[in-house]
Amino acid sequence: MFRMDSKQFRDLSPVPFLMISTFGLGLLIIMVFYPPSAIDNFAFRKPLIGTFLVIECLLGMLATIYPRQCSRVFKKRGKKLPSESSIKASRKTRSIRGHHPDCENYSSHVFELSGKYYCAGCTGLFLGATITIAGTFVCFFVNLPCGGSLTVFSIGCIGIVFGLLQFYLFVSQHSSIRVLVNAFFVFGVFLAMISVDSMLQNTFVDLFLISLSFLWIYTRIVFSRWNHERICQSCNIDYCEHKIVKG
Repeated sequence: MFRMDSKQFRDLSPVPFLMISTFGLGLLIIMVFYPPSAIDNFAFRKPLIGTFLVIECLLGMLATIYPRQCSRVFKKRGKKLPSESSIKASRKTRSIRGHHPDCENYSSHVFELSGKYYCAGCTGLFLGATITIAGTFVCFFVNLPCGGSLTVFSIGCIGIVFGLLQFYLFVSQHSSIRVLVNAFFVFGVFLAMISVDSMLQNTFVDLFLISLSFLWIYTRIVFSRWNHERICQSCNIDYCEHKIVKG
C-alpha cells in the first residue's frame, strides 16, 4: 500500500518560501516608510507598470483555467511512481470535481454552480485578477486618481498576508471564504501597487513589487500543494489513486 513517509512530507514544507516572501514584504514596507529620493516622471512609467501588472494577471487567470497543465511545472522530478497495474488495482477510484478529488476532505475546496463544480481557490484568484485588471486600466492607463495612501497600502498588505497564510488562518474555512480570501489576496497586491506607485513614483520599487507578487503567488501554490498533501496524509483510506498521483 502507498503511504507518504514523513521525510517526503517535510520536503514539501512551504516555510522557506514563506520566510523569503515575508522578508520581501518587509523590505517593501521599509521602502514605503523610507522611500528612495529618486522620482521618475517619464511619460510612459505608469502604462509600463500597468502592462506588467496586466500580463501577470492574465498569466494567473490562465493558470486558474488550466490548473492541471500548469501544475506540471511544480511537480517533483525523478520520483518513482507506482506501476499502472497498481493504480488500476485501487478500488478507491474517485472522480474529479473542480480539479480536486471527489472526497469529503475536499468539500470546502469546491462549490457547485448550475450543476458544475469549481475550485473555490482558483475562482477567487480569477475574480481578484479580473478586478485588478479593471482597476489597472483605470489607474495606470486612464490615469484617474486612485487614492494611494498608507491606509490603502496597509489594507493591501493585510490581503497579501491573509492570502499567504490562509491554510493556517482558515483551516476549516467554507468554500465561500476561500473565494473571498483568494480574491482579496490578488486585490491586495493591486492596492499595494497603486499606493506604492502614488507615494513613491519610483519605477524600481514598482518593478520590485511586481517581482514580489510573482514570488507570493508561487508561495501560495507551494502552500496549496503542501495542504493537499497534508489532507491526503491524514486520510484514513489506505489506498487511493489520488494519493499515488500526489505522492
